[in-house]
Amino acid sequence: MNYEVASHLVKQPKVERTATLLACLGADALEIVDGWTFANEEEHKDIDVVLEKLEVFYVSETNKIYGHYQFNKQNHESGESIDS
Repeated sequence: MNYEVASHLVKQPKVERTATLLACLGADALEIVDGWTFANEEEHKDIDVVLEKLEVFYVSETNKIYGHYQFNKQNHESGESIDS
């Protein structure tokens, strides 16, 4: 958000703001966004919708990774069964 304010991008149309965001994020993020389903083409160009979908995507991905980490770091005492 600070970048948008500093560059006066916040005053631009949503389509321009979305295009700038995706250009800054790079090809990998663009590929992810292009794979999503949107209700219509306008939604695909709406910065608010794209940011919301990015947040859901990355938060759930982070939670999965953290969950795997938590599972894999568990320590069992010698003689302790896996069920305890």
